[in-house]
Amino acid sequence: MRAFAIAIAISTSATAVPAQKPDFAAAAAFSEKNSGLAVLVYQKGKLIFERYQNGHKQDQPVHIFSGTKSFVPMVALIAEKDGLLKLDEKVYKTITEWKGDKLREKITIRHLLNLTSGLKNNDKQLHQGRAPDQYGASIACLCTSEPGTKFKYGSNHVLVFGELLKRKLQARQRKSSTHKTMPTDFVDYLKVRLLDRIDCRFDKWKRDKKGNPALSLGAHMTAREWGKFGQLILNRGRHKSRQIVPSRHWDECFVGSKAKVDYGLNFWLLGIHSNQRHGPIPPGTVAAIGLHKQLLIVMPLRKTVIVRFASEKAAFDERQFLKIMFGK
Repeated sequence: MRAFAIAIAISTSATAVPAQKPDFAAAAAFSEKNSGLAVLVYQKGKLIFERYQNGHKQDQPVHIFSGTKSFVPMVALIAEKDGLLKLDEKVYKTITEWKGDKLREKITIRHLLNLTSGLKNNDKQLHQGRAPDQYGASIACLCTSEPGTKFKYGSNHVLVFGELLKRKLQARQRKSSTHKTMPTDFVDYLKVRLLDRIDCRFDKWKRDKKGNPALSLGAHMTAREWGKFGQLILNRGRHKSRQIVPSRHWDECFVGSKAKVDYGLNFWLLGIHSNQRHGPIPPGTVAAIGLHKQLLIVMPLRKTVIVRFASEKAAFDERQFLKIMFGK
C-alpha cells in the first residue's frame, strides 16, 4: 500500500466504545441554531432519531455539494473489479492529452482521489454559473507541484476522473458486443452498479452544458437516501448478504496521505488525533462533508451513521456537534 498512515479500518467488528447515553436532541438543537434542516441518527442499521427543522420536510432533497465526492472512490473500486482500471495506474495512459508533460505523466488515479495530483486549482472557473465543459477545463489544468506531495482541495481532480471513467467505459463498449448496453456516464454507472442495488435514489444531479455530471458537487438527495449510502460505508461495502463494493482495496479509502493525514480517498478522517480539538472522536470515524456542512458521518465503533443537512453557511463545527451528541 502506498498510503502514508494506516487509519483504523471501517469495521463493524472493532472493540465497542464504552456505553454513554447520547443526547441527540441537544445536538439537533445546536444544528438548528446554525441553519440546520435535518439530523438523522442510525444505530445498528435502525433509524433511532429523526428531526427536521427550519421548515424542512422529510421528502425534500438537499444539494449535498462536496458530499458528492464520497461516491467517487466507491465507483473506482467497482470499476477496478470490472477490469476497467487500477488505483495506481497512470492517468495519462487514458487522458492522452497529458502525454509528454513530465509532471502530469506522474499522476495516478489515487492522486486524483486523495486530491494530491498537483493540478492547479481552477474552482472559480468551474463553479461560475453553468460551466460549458468542466471535464475539458479540468484536463487543461497544469500541474504546479509534484504529484503526491501537496494536498489541494478542489473539484478538478475528480472531474478528471469522470472523463477517465467515461473514456474507459466507451472503450469497453466499442471492444465488446457484450458491453453494448453498459453505461458510459459516471452517474448511470453509479446508479446501475451501486445505488439501485441498495435501493438508494437521488433527486437530480448537476451537469455542465456539455452534459458531464459534476462528480465534485452534483448530487441532490433526501437525508434518508444519503443515510442508505452511509449504511453501505458502515458495513464495508455490504448490503444485506451482497458485497456491493469490492473489499480488496476498501481500507485504502480511509487512509491519509503524506500531504494530508486526515483525508483519504474523498473522505475526511475525523477519528484521528489531529482532528480532535473538541474532545475525542472514536477512531475510524469518517465523513463526507459538503458546503454549509452537509454531513454524512460514519462511526464504526459506535455502529452509527449520522446525516445532517443545513440551508446556509453558519458557524458550525462537526466536532462540536459530535461532542454535544456523545459527550466527552
